[in-house]
Amino acid sequence: MSKQGTTRTRIKQAESRLAEYRRRLKKTGLTDAEIKRVIDPMECLHLQMKEEAGHDEASK
Repeated sequence: MSKQGTTRTRIKQAESRLAEYRRRLKKTGLTDAEIKRVIDPMECLHLQMKEEAGHDEASK
């Protein structure tokens, strides 16, 4: 698999993990604000990964 394909796969897997984690947190009874506080750092890293992947594709 190419590096580009691997990166896309990793991005999709990360999105799935974030969604699953959000569902699990919701089931624990946390408020939306509490869930946001937990998820925001992870989403920030995810967005950074997506940006870096976009820069890699643009530089080719």
